[in-house]
Amino acid sequence: MKKSRVQNRLRLLSAYLAGRSQVDSYPITVIIENTGRCNLACPMCPRNLTQYPPKDFDLELFKRIVDEIRDASELVFPWGLGEPLLNPDVFRMIRYCRDAGLYTVLSTNATLLDEERSRLLIEAGLDHLIIAFDGATRGLRTVSEECEIRESPEEHSALSGGQERTGGRGFRRPPDGTPAG
Repeated sequence: MKKSRVQNRLRLLSAYLAGRSQVDSYPITVIIENTGRCNLACPMCPRNLTQYPPKDFDLELFKRIVDEIRDASELVFPWGLGEPLLNPDVFRMIRYCRDAGLYTVLSTNATLLDEERSRLLIEAGLDHLIIAFDGATRGLRTVSEECEIRESPEEHSALSGGQERTGGRGFRRPPDGTPAG
């Protein structure tokens, strides 16, 4: 671990042990909402409680934030309440974090995760991928009738590299062929 990150952790610990509310350090983890857009309307999502501007986070501002935290912070989540794969700059954001030595985690609803995006995430240097579902079976699914859920491990082959391929998509399109979301 970089010396500057160890020093940052020590400053955080010192402030905590002293009970100080003002801390002269950077957070270990930084969450940067990379888009206000989402292709689903999950009933449990806090997005339903307010309006979010359907805009993507500016790549140059993202880089300035990363440049400021790169020597002290350790982990970046370039996602929040939007679907990060809707932002075309997400792969550049991940690469920028990787080049800055920051561990990067991405959470997606996976409806847009196909072989090409999977490859781009890997090439960008993503460290950890979270695939978030609102239900694991059709009976629990309440997200969207347009989004078809796969129910067996064999059907996840585009994501897992399994034997069966599904036309290069991480998720199948609805039977009528219309795009999900």
